[in-house]
Amino acid sequence: MNHLNCCMENNRMREIILLGSMLTEAEKAHTYLAEELDFPNCYGRNLDALYDCLTDLRDVRIKLDLNGSDNEYLERILQVFEDAAEENEGINVYII
Repeated sequence: MNHLNCCMENNRMREIILLGSMLTEAEKAHTYLAEELDFPNCYGRNLDALYDCLTDLRDVRIKLDLNGSDNEYLERILQVFEDAAEENEGINVYII
């Protein structure tokens, strides 16, 4: 899973690097994601709400820095990012 969404590169894309170590516990992960991805205050802080917000983003390159991080919740979040990238051409998601 290196590049989850192959889109045309665009110099206007905002780049965000997310740390896998911050995505291993649900509450901490959703707080971190809401802040880093500038989600609205009404963000539901669950995986369904994450998918909804990711599919609304435009012109964003997201790099997930896993750096050895691994657990079940992180795997679920990665799946949401993969699914959202397939649905939304406005985001590029990379695992680094």
